[in-house]
Amino acid sequence: MKKIIAVLLLTCTLVCFFGSCYPNEPSRDQPPSNNFFNFDSYGELLDWLKSEKNAERDDNENGETFLKFVSEAKEKTDKVLVPCFEGSALDLFREKGSIFLPTCELYGLPWIWYHGDINNNEITVKIAGLTENDKIKLSGDSMTEVIKNFSPKAVNTDNYQNFNGYSLVEEKEITVAGETIFGILYQPKDDTRVTYAFTFKDELIMITAHKDVLTEDLLSKLGFEELGNLDIK
Repeated sequence: MKKIIAVLLLTCTLVCFFGSCYPNEPSRDQPPSNNFFNFDSYGELLDWLKSEKNAERDDNENGETFLKFVSEAKEKTDKVLVPCFEGSALDLFREKGSIFLPTCELYGLPWIWYHGDINNNEITVKIAGLTENDKIKLSGDSMTEVIKNFSPKAVNTDNYQNFNGYSLVEEKEITVAGETIFGILYQPKDDTRVTYAFTFKDELIMITAHKDVLTEDLLSKLGFEELGNLDIK
């Protein structure tokens, strides 16, 4: 229980970096309250996504956005991404509850959180639960434009000075899995952790860790593979 509470506290802290679950006025497809699902392994997440029970959930409980995501994920688990490090699925930070799925979080979307361990350092990888229709919003000339497609009022390179919590938000060229891409670096004022946001394989991804851990060298060794195609437990 203590470990799950620790994960929830970390989640709340990171959400505060970017704003509330509802960046704009809540719409009918968002749940009245945020529900959470925890998983102890990649295999448990895979089994849950494949479960028929997910299609039976009430819209009023978890929202249409979440239901659409899990419905599509059930049919295409090979498309749900898992973070990897040096070619293998990222080691999980704790034995219990290291994979975390809120039904509605940043930009009003569900996200899959992976709390990983790299050389005894905690790293959090978040992958948005996008439907095929959501992925249209990934198009843009910059990462800032992509973020605005999801939420015009969210923290970005053009408006971060209006938020008290950031010392810097900038577009930055990074290398992930051998590909050079542009992302956004979020640097809070009162926290040693930083976050990179970027798109990869038609997904919206955020990675958070202490800035002395989340180096360009570490980013270059990260990758993403499809959940249904991995040999995992």
